[in-house]
Amino acid sequence: APTDPIRDGERLRSGDANVLSMIAQGFRARFAVVGAPHVRYSARSHSPPHAEVARSLREGGAARTLAVVGGGLAGMSVAFHATQLDSSVGVAVFDTALPGEGGASAAAAGLLHPLTKRGGLIWRGVESFDSAARLVQRTQAHADEARAPGPPQPFYFEHGVLRVARSEAQAKIYEDSAAKARWRCADSPRAAKHFSWVDGDQARALIGKAAAPADCAGGVWCVRGLCIDAPSYLRALWTATAEAAASARWCVVEVRALAELCVQFDAVVVTVGAASANVPGLEKLPLSLVRGQTLCYRMPVEACPRVGVLGGVYLVPLEDAPGGRRVIGGATYEPLGMGAEVEVEADADAPSAALADLRAQLGLLWPPSEGAQLEGGRLHGSGIRAVPPRTHLGSVPLTGRVPGTENAWFVTGLGGRGLLYHAELGRTVAAAALTNDHGALLSETTAKRT
Repeated sequence: APTDPIRDGERLRSGDANVLSMIAQGFRARFAVVGAPHVRYSARSHSPPHAEVARSLREGGAARTLAVVGGGLAGMSVAFHATQLDSSVGVAVFDTALPGEGGASAAAAGLLHPLTKRGGLIWRGVESFDSAARLVQRTQAHADEARAPGPPQPFYFEHGVLRVARSEAQAKIYEDSAAKARWRCADSPRAAKHFSWVDGDQARALIGKAAAPADCAGGVWCVRGLCIDAPSYLRALWTATAEAAASARWCVVEVRALAELCVQFDAVVVTVGAASANVPGLEKLPLSLVRGQTLCYRMPVEACPRVGVLGGVYLVPLEDAPGGRRVIGGATYEPLGMGAEVEVEADADAPSAALADLRAQLGLLWPPSEGAQLEGGRLHGSGIRAVPPRTHLGSVPLTGRVPGTENAWFVTGLGGRGLLYHAELGRTVAAAALTNDHGALLSETTAKRT
């Protein structure tokens, strides 16, 4: 199997022109196209595989073709929604890793909720949550139907999500924010049910007294919040997409010539997140890069949180097994500059300052985790997010047509809200790409920002 620099802990360097190699978590020394038939291309080939991939889609029955560059949450959502808008479309996804194995999406937090950091309601929080939850649940249903008889293998859990207040002063802020958000949703009883204020005793009962932080002073409770195993979800979403499309290919390759894709495919959507600055026409997008690393624990169920927990850092309880419950803890917050040298941790038992600080914070939020062994003795994931500038609406993602092209579109800047926004943005950008209509995009995401 090819080596993976992120997984193997190799050192990567991001230069002015090759940030994609760092972000993409390992350039493969060959092209692999996942689909039926399975095709491999040599990286030494003088002719790019774009034309052959597009031709194979048409030969597979596609009336028109869509290329998606980037197979994370946004890219997968675009691909899936394109098949729902037009069952005759053939979809090719170009990524440097297999589904669920690379990029920031594979290391996503795994908490789906509409709350801000202050316990209020985020921009388009209710609509985006509902869209994302439907897509996750639909994908799970498809995976359950396709799976051979055997025990269920869920990748999402309806545990709910609690943004916990860690002091009385913070409790007051959160309670006021939740009240204002509920007032804004007064005309929508369904939306108002997304969140409510709970006092300290109620919050500790929700988390589990053995797992709750000592300074728990209450919290904003999102009863519909979901805990999601992001890599498993991405793999299942690709399977659903491939079955719904007229034909589909997953191409393990670093795309170096967007113009060539635009010639060979009817429509192209670029969803490369932190590597957006490498795309001609997107160099000046106002994005900052932030790396986040997460840790994985496996501990006795009684010592683990019962719900998803937000409290400076976060906890994502997932499946139970004989060895205990798996819990993802995150994340570090490491702002990066272009041209910075990045070393990816391979051993969290000998951590960087950022990982050491994360473990300390997780120990305060979840006391039983202090000093606990990590599952596999290593970190769970590492990804670099593209963060858009803040506006009066908050940090709103960016979408639009790639400048200088007629049939290429982009979506980027989801930051740490990939799970929340991926479904709604995927649907609107897919519609824009298939209809060549800029008006299909959410207007707030197309506004110019500096």
